Amino acid sequence: MFAGCAGDPARTPEGAVTAFVSDLDRARLDPSARRAAFEHLSARARTALQDRASRASQVSGWALQPWEMIAAGRIRWRIRFDRSLLRARVSGDRAVVTAQGLSGGVADIPLVREGERWRVDLDLPPMQEPTRADEPSPPPPPPPPPRRR
Repeated sequence: MFAGCAGDPARTPEGAVTAFVSDLDRARLDPSARRAAFEHLSARARTALQDRASRASQVSGWALQPWEMIAAGRIRWRIRFDRSLLRARVSGDRAVVTAQGLSGGVADIPLVREGERWRVDLDLPPMQEPTRADEPSPPPPPPPPPRRR
């Protein structure tokens, strides 16, 4: 689909989230849908996944694509939500879409506008440099704070 066409769901923050979640749901049964989900991510998130794919390719010896870093079997939303009840708060080129859970939870999904499209701006922590086997591993970074309100 072309970025500027009237049918592009990413013209609105709510549409971008709906398309992203739909592709992630499809990826559970169709691994090729991970590539479509990858296209809904911000440039920053895509770059982080490209870095991970490059590192994984070096370690494994296999040529891995960045969308293959989206592990379809590990995709689980913490809440199930009604996509018709998504609400966006927009500030310039940034937005947060609030998803109201069917059982009462709330999740906030950050987005950024890139050109004419809204993209999901996943916060992927930076990768740590590998350590030598004789060096102690650094402690893992603390988990990011939850984005629920």
